[in-house]
Amino acid sequence: MRLLVVVLCLESALGFKFLAYNPLFGSSHVNFMGKISDALVEAGHEVVMLATQTDDAIKLTATKARVVHVPQCSASVADKQLLDDIVTNLWLANDPFTMIIQFHHMMTSWIDQCNVVDLHTLQSARENRDMGEALEKLSSLIAATIRHPGLLDALRAEKFDAAFSETLDPCGFGLFELLGIENRAVTQTMAIVDGTHYFTQTPANPAYVPTLMVAPSGEQMPFLDRVRNTLSHLVMVIHNMNSMRRFEPVFRAADPNFDSLEKSMQSNSLVFMNSDPLLDFPAPRSSRVIDIGGISVSFGHSMLNETWSAILDLRPTTVLLSFGTFVQSHAMPERYKMSIVEAFRSFPDVTFIWKYEKPEDRISEGVDNIIETTWLPQHDMLNDARLSVFITHGGQGSVTEANTAGIPLIVIPVVTDQIRNANQVKRNGLGIVVDKESLDTPDSLIAAIKTMLEDDSYRKKALKTARMLAKKPFAARDIFVRNMEFLAEFGPLRQLDHYGAHLNFIQYYLVDVIAFLSLIVLMPLISFEQAMN
Repeated sequence: MRLLVVVLCLESALGFKFLAYNPLFGSSHVNFMGKISDALVEAGHEVVMLATQTDDAIKLTATKARVVHVPQCSASVADKQLLDDIVTNLWLANDPFTMIIQFHHMMTSWIDQCNVVDLHTLQSARENRDMGEALEKLSSLIAATIRHPGLLDALRAEKFDAAFSETLDPCGFGLFELLGIENRAVTQTMAIVDGTHYFTQTPANPAYVPTLMVAPSGEQMPFLDRVRNTLSHLVMVIHNMNSMRRFEPVFRAADPNFDSLEKSMQSNSLVFMNSDPLLDFPAPRSSRVIDIGGISVSFGHSMLNETWSAILDLRPTTVLLSFGTFVQSHAMPERYKMSIVEAFRSFPDVTFIWKYEKPEDRISEGVDNIIETTWLPQHDMLNDARLSVFITHGGQGSVTEANTAGIPLIVIPVVTDQIRNANQVKRNGLGIVVDKESLDTPDSLIAAIKTMLEDDSYRKKALKTARMLAKKPFAARDIFVRNMEFLAEFGPLRQLDHYGAHLNFIQYYLVDVIAFLSLIVLMPLISFEQAMN
């Protein structure tokens, strides 16, 4: 018994303490951060999750981390209608530049929320250094800004060994800088983020690597697609830099010596991508970039309850439709909704389960084979053999779940990485892509459903892919945990830094070298031409 106590105490002493910054925006992002935090906790470490309520519709699911919930600030609440309008506009956007403009507007709400950290009782925490008690009281406390007396001291008292956050909201990395946490890691819910060489230190190559929002031809791009791909990359570079600069005054108000978010993010040691080399477009990578695709679905699934099981038994074939929690079904143009209803009506022997967020719209009224629901156990349903096809927006989480479960896809991408993911699905023969604008009429969707139900090759490829993913030699959870442990013990890992991260645009892309060599070649030609005249 004494030996057991000693072993347990030793195990606790050897565990690391991590800080996770998790803005509650988009269920797939929130769940991803929760899953990787749980992986660390299950490995014997402690994770404190700072969960800021960016969107009041998003709830933090059960996690084993110690959660610090930051209520949504009044300014962010006031921006709710703005966010709703942005989602509607994204359904209508037909080019990456319009999409980026919408995300630029969204940053206004996030900056307001970043300036709020709900730690009102930090004075007592600073006095008795008992951060645990202070954290437990946070859910009922009044919001304060990061300049609140004692905030940074109380968080520093936690003595975090390492920290991690997504780059979608750069607030976390500014906070890590203020706290003096040097061992930092980037986590990405998406497989790739354009214009981020400054922290991934991985060269971008738009000549053959599709960007997030321009991938009509996949990796084999004709000239005009390469032009669009390059422009999309450059616009994202500008957007990222501008977004970070808009956040910086928040941190300079807390610390006048705060340098820049770019440098804060550049000093990370590791970058974890929600990507799998077996499925993603091949691209150049640096040693700091680590693929952990599938980690969010590595925790298994459950059997469907009697209600959902009975629904899947209604007809010989069942198809699921869900556009996720960000780009939601109710926000799409009315003509798109009617096209979907008509397409589903064309298959009376198929049950269509449609995740639709506003039942008061009565969108499926009069159509017997449509089961409308505001929520469904998506991961569990995808792993039920009775489900035939998944119609999705193409979010990374949904595509990963379907690939792991062996379910063929019909992808209707709306925005950002969904476009790239859709073409990734097409490239791997795992499904069909339907352009959202084609939903003006039901014809394209009807044709896609008909093909998926009649052509068994998609199902066979999906099942083979699922078997491959299940038998990969290294588990994503182990890869993440072991690398985070290594970072906590030996970081910061400056050995992985590329000097290329410090080069400016002209140096990095050899513009000066190309100009110099061109001049050397052209000078003799010009001299010869002049001599001939």
